[in-house]
Order: sequence, then C-alpha cells, then structure tokens
Amino acid sequence: MRDPASGWIQLSSAEFFLLWTAMGLGEPPTALEVTHIGRTRESRAEMTDEASGALADRDLGTVYDPARDLAGMLHTLATGQVTLDLRVLGPGSPLVGYAAANAQNAAVAARVDGEIRLGAVRSNAVAGSLLGSLPPTTAGTGRPANVSVADYERACAEGERDGVSGFVRVLHEAGLRPADASVFAAALTSRRGGGQLGASSRGVRSPSTVSWLDTDDGRYALRRHGAWITVTPVDLPRLTGMAEEMLEGL
Repeated sequence: MRDPASGWIQLSSAEFFLLWTAMGLGEPPTALEVTHIGRTRESRAEMTDEASGALADRDLGTVYDPARDLAGMLHTLATGQVTLDLRVLGPGSPLVGYAAANAQNAAVAARVDGEIRLGAVRSNAVAGSLLGSLPPTTAGTGRPANVSVADYERACAEGERDGVSGFVRVLHEAGLRPADASVFAAALTSRRGGGQLGASSRGVRSPSTVSWLDTDDGRYALRRHGAWITVTPVDLPRLTGMAEEMLEGL
C-alpha cells in the first residue's frame, strides 16, 4: 500500500525481491536481509504472477511494470553513492534498514519481519529518516564520559566475572570520576535494546559507526575515537547529528 500523506510504500519481502531482480538491480542490499525466492523457473513465474496481482490491487503496477515512484525508489537504493545501514535490537523483532543517496535523490527502506517500507526523502535527510524509525525514548542521565579502549575492555571483562561492581571498580582504578563511571554503568549494565548505524561512500566503508544503547534511564550513544571510548546521553536529534557527522567524514 501507499501512504497517501507521505508517499511511503509497504511491500512484502517477497515483492521487494521480485521487483528488485526484475529491474536487474543485482543483489538486494545485504543490510535488509531479504530472502531469495523462486529457485526454479516455474516457482519464480508463479510467485511473480501472485505478486503482480497483489501490487496491481494496491495501484503499485506489476513486477515487470512497477509504478513510477516505486521503481524510482528501488533504483535509488541500488545506485546511490552514499549508503547507510541500520540494525536495531530490542524486545520485539529486529528492525533493519538501508538508505541510499546521490546528489538529486535519496530513498530509505526499513524491514521488520516480512514487511518492508520504502520512502523517498531529501538527500540531506537520510540519517534522520532512517533513525526516525527507532523506538521513542529520552536521553540518558549524566554527561559524556571517556575511557581508553584498553581500560574499557578490562572493565567489561571484570564485569563478566563480578557484575556491575567489578565493572565500576576497574573504571575507578583507571582514573574515572564516580559520576563518569556511573554513566558507563548505566549505559552498559541495564540495557534493554540498542542498535548500530554504519555508512559507506562509493563502496568504501566508514571506519567508524554510530552505536547506541537503550536503558531504563534512557538512550546512550557509544562511539570509538581512536584509542578512546565515549558514552554520551542522547536524544534523537543528537543521535542524528552524530550520524550526519559520520557522513560528512566520508
């Protein structure tokens, strides 16, 4: 179906795969984890007929003649020079997403279970559009805190053995103030969800990613900068800003 207000389109995973391959776009984006179907010519033809009927019923054209806006979104996803990939974990089914942009066009796709939503967005709004699908929550408590990667890994290892007290103790030994150690502890020991956003430009992967953790206290971003790990309480605008900084660095 097509949302009359936003123009976003909902497809089944099977419809997406059949449309993508019929347009000759190559392999579907890995991030969307779309299952290949129709291994034999006969089964592919049968599935294509079924999908074409379902698409036509929703005014989306057919597999071999999709609606213009739908075809445009798929083409942009396949040819965009800058891409973003998203994975979100939480209490429900995983959410995965993919976005692609070039100078003129951008498109976003998000999949939960067997359903994929597609939308055309502004080229400078791909990060915000993709992250807009996250569960709503507030920023975590406290302020940004840093620790060296080596001390962070030591603290995590001790946390595995001795729980939160062991994790915090190692951070204190590394020189973190109690308030900073508490921010790390809140982010890493009470998480109930989270995710990661990565980016590529012309096939070259960004060396950094934007990761976040959802906890009972709110959302925290976790980022690595060289030999340092930073945890930052973030709301959606601040998390989007971090994603846009990552894109600017490509």
